[in-house]
Amino acid sequence: QVRFHDLCIVNNENGKPYFSKQPFDGNAFVSISHTDDIVVTQVILENRG
Repeated sequence: QVRFHDLCIVNNENGKPYFSKQPFDGNAFVSISHTDDIVVTQVILENRG
């Protein structure tokens, strides 16, 4: 089970978000979009194998 506080998302030098911390052996994908008032984030966690 992964909790919200188990993940850490930061930006690389080009501004692309990535996980700097993830507590499992698998793939993690993140997409972030925003307007002036709203932020939407989608996270997909994928088990290996």
